[in-house]
Amino acid sequence: MGGVQAEPGLLLYSIGSVLTAFVYNQHTFALPVFLNDTLGEVSGPTVFGAAMMTNGLTVVALTALVVLASRRLRSLASVALASVFYAVGFGAYYLVGGSGYGVPLALGATVVWTVGEILGSTNGNAFVAEKAPPAYRSRVNSVVSFSYIAGSALAPLAAGSIARSYGSAAVWPFVAACAALSAAFMYGVDRLDRKAGARVTAAGS
Repeated sequence: MGGVQAEPGLLLYSIGSVLTAFVYNQHTFALPVFLNDTLGEVSGPTVFGAAMMTNGLTVVALTALVVLASRRLRSLASVALASVFYAVGFGAYYLVGGSGYGVPLALGATVVWTVGEILGSTNGNAFVAEKAPPAYRSRVNSVVSFSYIAGSALAPLAAGSIARSYGSAAVWPFVAACAALSAAFMYGVDRLDRKAGARVTAAGS
């Protein structure tokens, strides 16, 4: 990111975005495969459609509330919190197969990770806008977009390999662990960014 070396948080955020996108995009590949394996070829696609409808309705219903509730958090802290919701939501799918409440549990898990989606999408762009100099903003956005594309491309490759070897249910503990790692990484980047901001403020004084 030539020209934006003064903001190392931007580079670290871009690296972390690969993992975040990897986790998030499991709903496009691992989830339909898992529901098909777990609930059957008839019920699986139906429940997947209901989950995606739940995702859309949750975005419409809760975006304003989530943004209001998180308004006091720093942008990167909210991104880290988004990964916590991903860890809980995607991880909960693992319980669908062994529960007598598989369908409600699947829909409830979708609501949880959708809250993470709202937090991540609203605050990730805000962080880039806050830190990237106006002259380099498009360049930074391109790098971040590439990071998301890379993570999205890795999602089916890794999930497919795990599902073939251990079954589709085994994807979710791995995804939850990746989400937890993403949360810790983004929280670390936020702390680094706060310290860098404090040093700049102290030097300016």
